[in-house]
Amino acid sequence: MARKTKLESLKTCELIVDSAEQLFSSKGFAQTTLHDVAEHAGLTRGAIYWHFKDKTALLDAVLARAQLPWDALPQRCDEIDRPLSVAQLATFLAQCIETIIGDPRLHRVSLILLHTTELVEDNRRVQVRLTRTLERIGNFLAAMLGKATDVPRAAVDRAASAVKAMLTGVVYEALIEPNAVALGHLPVVLEHTLASCLAAPCANPSLSLAGPGG
Repeated sequence: MARKTKLESLKTCELIVDSAEQLFSSKGFAQTTLHDVAEHAGLTRGAIYWHFKDKTALLDAVLARAQLPWDALPQRCDEIDRPLSVAQLATFLAQCIETIIGDPRLHRVSLILLHTTELVEDNRRVQVRLTRTLERIGNFLAAMLGKATDVPRAAVDRAASAVKAMLTGVVYEALIEPNAVALGHLPVVLEHTLASCLAAPCANPSLSLAGPGG
């Protein structure tokens, strides 16, 4: 058998990652075997092992290849040249959600991150990716709101936290049933949430949830 060229090897590797991405998103990481991946790709298990040490390395490749909209967001105020208004920010975030739901690859990878992979010790890379993504969203929101508004830091943090949770919930639900989420209304809902959090008075830090004597 003739030795594969570098281009052929890259194409085979891409085919393997494509197959793994589809199977991990539909069957789940734990339920997918390397035999399944090889069969789906029309290859032998030996071809899989030539490119990847094990299934975990293959998952790493699937996650590394997908660039979610959040991955390129600025993280600090000094990285933002032109701050967005609250309305513009809400529209931008809604567009990010639509991109994730509408792009087949991002849709599948988001399914892997949020639905079809168990967050166990042996699979910490998914938990790490999720944590990093949520941190990036929170940092971006705090930086953008801090740059674009003149409100106390506590209000900015509160708005960033609320919207980050909302975005996570919307993606989670829309991945299962896209029609259950009215994406067309999302910009207005996000804008209202941001404005409400930024305008609401900050709680008195001296108050305790435990109450008197708690």
